[in-house]
Amino acid sequence: SALVIIIAVVTFIFGEKMFVKNDTEHKAFSRTFGCIYYILTKRITPGISINGLDHTKDNKYTDDEIMDSRLALNVITVFTTYPVFWALYEYQISRWKLQATLMNGRLDFLNWAINPDQMHTITPFCALLFLIRFYGTLNPLLTKIGIRKPLQKLTLSGCLATVAFIFSAMLQFEILGNSNIIPAGEGRLNIYNGFDCDVHARLPTLNIDHTIQPLGMMNVNYALVSREDIVEIVLHFDRECTFVPDAFELNTTVTVADRREISYYLTRLNTNTIGLNRVGNYDNYVKNKRGNPSLRVLVDGSIGFDSHISFNSSNGNSYSFPSSQRMYFNEVAMGKYNLYWNEQMLPSSMQMIPATFYTVTLQNNGDKTVML
Repeated sequence: SALVIIIAVVTFIFGEKMFVKNDTEHKAFSRTFGCIYYILTKRITPGISINGLDHTKDNKYTDDEIMDSRLALNVITVFTTYPVFWALYEYQISRWKLQATLMNGRLDFLNWAINPDQMHTITPFCALLFLIRFYGTLNPLLTKIGIRKPLQKLTLSGCLATVAFIFSAMLQFEILGNSNIIPAGEGRLNIYNGFDCDVHARLPTLNIDHTIQPLGMMNVNYALVSREDIVEIVLHFDRECTFVPDAFELNTTVTVADRREISYYLTRLNTNTIGLNRVGNYDNYVKNKRGNPSLRVLVDGSIGFDSHISFNSSNGNSYSFPSSQRMYFNEVAMGKYNLYWNEQMLPSSMQMIPATFYTVTLQNNGDKTVML
């Protein structure tokens, strides 16, 4: 097709001298807009009442020019919305296709999944089916409700297109979910348990006594007194905790900031030290526009802070997490991933869905490596 276009352009250029060019008596473009400009100036002139283009007949413009101007205005009225329509129509192969990649496309009752590219085939099929049924079904129905003129039908189609984009916006909101904005005067605290046993957390200031599941987390909303409050926390370990002395209790403090979310990781720094470390500075839960999930990895001394950790998927996506980047959220593609620790694949796998934040905690208790 590109070759045919090139041949046509070359033929047109070299054959231009063979064209018969007749000089026009009047310049239609300038005369038409001059006619429209003339009537507009008459309408805004005080003391002059003008009704329509017929008042330009005062020997300035001919009847044909007046009629052509009227027809041009009618056409412009219809085609004014066309650039907007086609700009939105192209969303089907750009923004809507990207939105489709954020969904699984499953039709459970057919046991079939629709790929985003397949919608380009379904759209012309639906258009053909619509044309077949239009004159027999839809056109009589529109006539009964008073929609008879072509301009009315065009307006209705534009309204239906608007409804389609409203549904698309609602679907995008459903995919990305609600925002994570924290109101003023409040802070959020996350405590991640890096042990494969229950840890009992007590915050005396807030009268909170909560049990954190193995490799789980606890989330607390806190009403602040100042911009940053220091909160006391006491952690008791279950007897089944590996490498934790009997009756061990960790009494420490955490920071809660106004309109911020801060995470702490309860971990074994080495064989003799247990600590509650802050994860990065502040958590950033702003979802990216592409809707991809975000991932971070928290490890303790049993895994090795300098060990190589990576996530690999069956479709070729691979992400490595060096020690300097593990505590921060990194954007990854959707899909099912296997976790590798020092080039060794762990038995657990993860299915990452769109617009979701994942925090993976790892611990090696001597005879097995666990992940959550």
